[in-house]
Amino acid sequence: VEITSQLVATLARARGKEHFVLDVGDGKGYLSSRLAIEFNLKVLGVDGNLMNSVEALKRNEKLSIVWKHLVKRGAKRSELEEVPELTPPDPNLYRTTSAMIYDDTDLIKLIEEAYPDEVVGDICLAGLHTCGNLGANTLRQFINNDKIKVVMSIPCCFNLIHEEFVRDYFNDIERANEVPGNFGFPMSDYLRKK
Repeated sequence: VEITSQLVATLARARGKEHFVLDVGDGKGYLSSRLAIEFNLKVLGVDGNLMNSVEALKRNEKLSIVWKHLVKRGAKRSELEEVPELTPPDPNLYRTTSAMIYDDTDLIKLIEEAYPDEVVGDICLAGLHTCGNLGANTLRQFINNDKIKVVMSIPCCFNLIHEEFVRDYFNDIERANEVPGNFGFPMSDYLRKK
């Protein structure tokens, strides 16, 4: 999370412009809360599980309270002579919502609902542990949405990918049929033709 948050923060500030961060597969908010607290970025964490979104907000509130202490303790452990000067983190930079992300999910609408007073500019789409089809859907969102200027996706759980030409009995067939045509593999026209 530490390394990924640094990478996403760098990408979100690419081209001299700060991008709004949309963290898909947010889970308990480890990446997104760090982006908001440490890097002062506006982040919307999106997770398919409502309880994860609720827990992520609780975790962020607790982390915001102890953040200054954690940084000072880290500086002492690293034997830094000077402890970085910190301003209290803004707890309003990080918000969550619960939604499944498909290739046609309206991400702009999700952001506008979570941040109704904000104008949605450029977006940095991030995902750490984009399980199963979420990795493929993240890339499709990047290709199909002009607002998304930067993407950083670390996919996982390839065994959960719904394949178009293979009936995988380990997957939940009802959920796979929930959104017909939403396959994680293959993504390319070349492989589909083969």
